[in-house]
Amino acid sequence: MADTHNNKLKVVDPRTGEAKSWLGQELLNQPTDIKSASFGTTTYLLIADSSNHQIRSIRLSAKPKIETLLINFNEIAETETT
Repeated sequence: MADTHNNKLKVVDPRTGEAKSWLGQELLNQPTDIKSASFGTTTYLLIADSSNHQIRSIRLSAKPKIETLLINFNEIAETETT
């Protein structure tokens, strides 16, 4: 889950309801939403990093790492108009 005002992501144990800090305090600035996406056999979490105006991705693996998802909005706009 996104802990917006503490700038981190937390993991919640559904059995106990306990929340533990997971990632983000150094990089995230008001994360507001999380979605999962699978590409082939790899699953990612996509995070709306609101105050940094970026979308971050985390590859779910043994050593998860936050990365910035690079999107060229100019190319998207050109594709939509042609």
